[in-house]
Amino acid sequence: MDFCWFILGNGRKGYLERTIASWESNLIEKPKYKIIFDDSGDREYIAWLRETFGDNFEIVPVGKKQMGQSSAIRFIFDHISKLDVEYVLEVEEDWMLFRPLSITEITMALDSNPEMVQMRIPRTIWHDSDDTVDLNFGSLLMYFLSIPETTSKLVNDKWFEWRGEWYFWSHNPNVFKKSICKILYNSSNSDNHEMMFGKQLLENPNATVGWWATNPYDAYITHIGIRDDQLLNQMPRHTKWEKE
Repeated sequence: MDFCWFILGNGRKGYLERTIASWESNLIEKPKYKIIFDDSGDREYIAWLRETFGDNFEIVPVGKKQMGQSSAIRFIFDHISKLDVEYVLEVEEDWMLFRPLSITEITMALDSNPEMVQMRIPRTIWHDSDDTVDLNFGSLLMYFLSIPETTSKLVNDKWFEWRGEWYFWSHNPNVFKKSICKILYNSSNSDNHEMMFGKQLLENPNATVGWWATNPYDAYITHIGIRDDQLLNQMPRHTKWEKE
């Protein structure tokens, strides 16, 4: 089973360094391809990426200027669709993996369930007053399982299958079949591109999404992105590229 592991970033050096270290330590299988797609648009930062990670990752700039997530994902999907792999592990640069994770086990679940479009890797909650959904429910998966007019079930005591009538695709860490890249990823509204893509996938009435969790509070990853402006100003290298 071959898979591609890609990381999408936009110049947040400190986040990327910690994310790569955590996934390298806890990812059980070795990917066939490891790619950092950079959307910083900063030539000096790209040079730093190549110097620091070029021996271990392919470094692919998204464009000569920052393009934004929606355009970056379209670029990435096109690039990955040409690789000789069947599965893709997607990670953004500010998500740390804190326990061992087997991609082989996840792909076996995807193989056995061809209508499942992605297997999401569950995360811990954000301790942030703006994220009332997670604070109220204790986990994002618990929130999804409680939404009216949705269906869910625990499969083989390993993962949850979920189906709703609205957005369910996510660019939080997940595993999906490369064939998903062939579906047109198109949205004129960059704020809603995940939702628009989810609506396209929902055109298949049998489509589902998986959560790699044994219970609603299970978690493998944690988000290290920070929203507090005062704190961000105290640690600028975690949010943007600065030359040493």
